[in-house]
Amino acid sequence: MNAATLRLEAAASNIANAQTEGVLPPPTPLAQPAGTQAPDLQAVYDPRWVDQVSLSSGAASGVSASIKARPDYSPAYKPDATYADAKGFVAVPNVDMAQETVGLITAQQSFKANMSVYQTADAMQQALLNIKA
Repeated sequence: MNAATLRLEAAASNIANAQTEGVLPPPTPLAQPAGTQAPDLQAVYDPRWVDQVSLSSGAASGVSASIKARPDYSPAYKPDATYADAKGFVAVPNVDMAQETVGLITAQQSFKANMSVYQTADAMQQALLNIKA
């Protein structure tokens, strides 16, 4: 259930931030002189994804899941943006709406499957407690 929750959070965050814009990162990171900071510019949103690993080794079982950022953007021409580069480009996150919709549906089906397991376990426990000798 926790992994499904994380998939839902990641997909919702990606959908909500799909149209955000930010500064087009330079091809190579710029080195800042010692004691100075980079200018406060609007960074591009990094789409999220869920890293899920099976824990079925030894006594432990289940999955471990965590949300990770994936720096993935494409340039878009917006010369009127205050943070556009010299050529008028800004960065827009690469978010595939079809893939995010599939992620939402997958999370929903995972919730349903997990609830079915809980309901079956509860019914079996109730039947065991109702057995008369």
